Amino acid sequence: MPLFRPWEIRAVSKTLVSRICQDIDGQVQAFVSRPLQETGYVYVYLDTTSTSRDGWA
Repeated sequence: MPLFRPWEIRAVSKTLVSRICQDIDGQVQAFVSRPLQETGYVYVYLDTTSTSRDGWA
């Protein structure tokens, strides 16, 4: 269940943001600390250059 639905938000207090951050802090720490050497990650690297006739992209 989501913490809130976007269409129901009227205002978000600093206290609510702090509480939500504290609630997920353990999950974030576990994600950041996970070992990356043992997992194969597939990724795509994209690079592009965009130009137009008048020189502005």
